[in-house]
Amino acid sequence: RQIVLRGSSHRQHSALDPVADVVAALLGLDPGVQLDPAVCLVAVTDRLLAMTGADEAEQILHMLACLANPPAVPPERARHRLLDGLRDVLVGSSHQVPTLLIVEDLHWLDPSTLDLIGLIIQDVSWLPVFLLMTARPGLQPPWPASAAGAVEGDARIVAVLADQPGAQVA
Repeated sequence: RQIVLRGSSHRQHSALDPVADVVAALLGLDPGVQLDPAVCLVAVTDRLLAMTGADEAEQILHMLACLANPPAVPPERARHRLLDGLRDVLVGSSHQVPTLLIVEDLHWLDPSTLDLIGLIIQDVSWLPVFLLMTARPGLQPPWPASAAGAVEGDARIVAVLADQPGAQVA
């Protein structure tokens, strides 16, 4: 399974926008197409609950505009549940199907999407996931530098650093 998240200068101020498109597609929705919330809720709830917990699914459904009202939890808890649920959807099923997760143009990603990538890096060591990231020179990602190039178990994390022109991935 291959998943591609693309940063864009046009969407860098929209939290989790590239992730929302990918998650919608993984759930069988047309990214960018507005559905009636009731139709959306029926279409994806069972698939989503098979990938993550109920609290996390509720946050994702709200992000995808399938729920009209946000779940009644404190904002920081809601954000934590949302990021955990998105991580589950993106790489949680990798134990069944190995996943290639490509993140293009890290420098254009919003802070919340960068936080999600950091969470994936923290938790991916026990899954068959290959994470490939690209960025322009000078990017200082919010995760520890030691995470780039880390190899544990079946996980492979490679950071392609544009600071070295002509660098190649072996």
